[in-house]
Amino acid sequence: MSQGIQCPGPTLSLSPFVTSSRNFDLPHQSVTRTPVYSSADADDNGEPDSPGKVLYYSEMPRFEKDRRSVNYGITATFSMPLDGGLTARCKRAVETNIELQQQLLATKRLEYELFRAKQCGQLAESRIQFRPGSRYAQVCEDIVVYVPPKKVIPHVHSISAPSAGSSDAQK
Repeated sequence: MSQGIQCPGPTLSLSPFVTSSRNFDLPHQSVTRTPVYSSADADDNGEPDSPGKVLYYSEMPRFEKDRRSVNYGITATFSMPLDGGLTARCKRAVETNIELQQQLLATKRLEYELFRAKQCGQLAESRIQFRPGSRYAQVCEDIVVYVPPKKVIPHVHSISAPSAGSSDAQK
């Protein structure tokens, strides 16, 4: 709303998303080395003769791969104001603001119309007018100028001179 009025109301927000990821192991190894221990029992006593002795290392190839993933989805958030009185007061403030703006507009319109009437009246008294049919002639076409009481508008009378044979000339 105007004048900084913001009325809280229920809101539903939907946000789609797409994410991607890449996983890899460091350091990168191509083989796994596993020790092979001696299990020889030469004296047949059931226990290895050299426990912990590494005979050799078994090498197993590793097929490491980078792992990539793309995830997508949507999140939804619904919020609702818990104070119903605040919403009602906010709506009243909005209605008051709208009425104020309408009154302000009506005042500006009246100021415009009064200024137009004054200017068109002054032009008419000065015997100035827009040419009929021009695009500005309609600006003053609905303005009527009345002569105030006891004021004589400048005007001209035509008086004819009496002729020689008239009765007025003989007197």
